[in-house]
Amino acid sequence: MDDISYAQIFFENNPDIEVLEAFVIDVNGVPRGKWIPRERALDVLSKGMAMPRSVYALDVWGRDVNNAGLAEGTGDPDGICFPIPGTLSRVTWLNRPTAQVLLGMRDPDGAGFYGDPRQVLANVLKGFAKIGLTPVVATELEFYLIDPVRSALDPVRPPNSRDGRWHTGQTQVLSISELQDFEDVFHGIASAARAQGIPADTTLRENGPGQYEINLNHVPDALKAADYAVLLKRIVKGVARANDLDATFMAKPYGMQAGSGMHVHFSLIDEAGRNVYVGDDGPSEALFHSVGGLLENMGESMAVFAPHANSYRRLRPSEHAPTYASWGFDNRSAAVRVITASKPATRIEHRVAGSDTNPYLVLAMILNAALTGMKEKRNPGGATSMRSATSRCRPTGIMRCNSSAARPSPMRRSGQNTGRSIRPANNRNFPNSRSASPMWNTTPISGRCKTWLSNLPTIRAIRTPGTPPPPRTNVSGPFWKAKRKRISASSAPASPAFPRLSNLPSVDIRSLCWRRNASASVPPAAMAGRSSTAIAATSK
Repeated sequence: MDDISYAQIFFENNPDIEVLEAFVIDVNGVPRGKWIPRERALDVLSKGMAMPRSVYALDVWGRDVNNAGLAEGTGDPDGICFPIPGTLSRVTWLNRPTAQVLLGMRDPDGAGFYGDPRQVLANVLKGFAKIGLTPVVATELEFYLIDPVRSALDPVRPPNSRDGRWHTGQTQVLSISELQDFEDVFHGIASAARAQGIPADTTLRENGPGQYEINLNHVPDALKAADYAVLLKRIVKGVARANDLDATFMAKPYGMQAGSGMHVHFSLIDEAGRNVYVGDDGPSEALFHSVGGLLENMGESMAVFAPHANSYRRLRPSEHAPTYASWGFDNRSAAVRVITASKPATRIEHRVAGSDTNPYLVLAMILNAALTGMKEKRNPGGATSMRSATSRCRPTGIMRCNSSAARPSPMRRSGQNTGRSIRPANNRNFPNSRSASPMWNTTPISGRCKTWLSNLPTIRAIRTPGTPPPPRTNVSGPFWKAKRKRISASSAPASPAFPRLSNLPSVDIRSLCWRRNASASVPPAAMAGRSSTAIAATSK
């Protein structure tokens, strides 16, 4: 059955539908589109809908990002958006009978538009198809339910439970009773997921006050896995609002509580359906090479895994989030967790990305890094246990680990590092406040990169022990005084086994905004100092 026939049957079976919500997903993972009256729905689904091409490169406030090169100086032309097969469905949480459809933009020749994050992932998957492999992918999304009433002095708080209790700071992880407190919300989420064909699986109470997690089933189609993730976010927010609550996928809404991540599980199957990550006596060499590629390219991927200033507040020790680019067997403190519970279930879990990310771009970076590692036979080094690292090694002013007891196991190859830090060196942009202000939630990807990525060489220079910050940096606060005191007190040399990701080459923001000219998909300046992995993930 073709898409038009399916759409006709859908509207015949849903005669009460009054409006169609047609939308694309921009660089920040935000749905942007239009309401289409029922009378024009079939026409739009068959002939497409015009949208400005610059819609993909808006910041989180919905403003044009001029550096993206899609609006200013181009005339802001339109592109034609067509429905993604299988995404036409009913919206269950609105009072007005409504349907929705996810769109993807195409060029005049019918090819996918290079600025569409979904097309970026599709380009990566072509590399797997060439060698006869298919990624099997699932995501786990963490989020907070919050009180819809907020103020400047009380920006975010947990919701009241069924009996009126305010949950304050308690962390009833895996609590069944707290799931029951909000059973109407989770029943609505499950019903909406079934109506939209989203394979939602387990729901559980997480570590923060009002924090929950919903897992999605594994599917042998990375594009569908990303579709399910963005649509599930939309469902959670919509159902929460219908129940007089708000939901946030902000990476760190509470300064002193656990952050929200998007964990990605994946394996690879060949044309016969065999898991290539399974070897004769355990994980295969393909799995280890994939892990090596993930660690090697994690530094330049951080602008995708942590797209906002607030994203880095999540990446702190003892916050159930990784702080080093390390890997381990069934180790939730590592950035890359290798799971070998059974042969068929052997897979990789990537634990770095926050819930505030764009799932298409996250999967594109992860899968392309894994594919590059397999092709180049990257060695990940020895597995590490981060338990000693998180307990004995605290971040110092130079963002390095000076504890020899916290070093990982020896490397398989001399000179290769197991752990690379994920947190940025620019601490002046991340003060230790107890709650997150609106700034952290709304800093756009371009603004965030201008804030600290462009300053990383300077920040690294001033982080040398005993070297004061430059005059332009405000160091008058007690936070910086404490940092400088720890720098001066640190006499042990930095451990070469724990280089921080902030010391690795950073990604150029223009490549993430897909600015291109007539001769290149990615500007030459954006390619400088970057590996083929990041370039391929952002090229047409």
